[in-house]
Amino acid sequence: MKFGFVGLGQMGAPMARNLARHNKVIAYDARSDLVAQLYQFGVKSAKRVIDLAEVDVLITCLPNAEILDIFLLDPKDGLAQHLSAGCLTSAPAGQI
Repeated sequence: MKFGFVGLGQMGAPMARNLARHNKVIAYDARSDLVAQLYQFGVKSAKRVIDLAEVDVLITCLPNAEILDIFLLDPKDGLAQHLSAGCLTSAPAGQI
């Protein structure tokens, strides 16, 4: 299974690193240096947002809903229009 991971801050980076122990992970962050730090753990770099379009599961760890909306739903550059059906889902509160 191929995972896409977006947002490599304090929470996202350790999650992506652990996920890469047993899975293929391609990651994107506005700060490319954060992605580069995870290369040694097997995390591949998405140079562009569209590079995440072929993942089976997309995980986002972004700081707020506004950034998430822009990343996924922007009519020009949003990723959601390129993802396969079923790639995105949300976890009910308390089950994360």
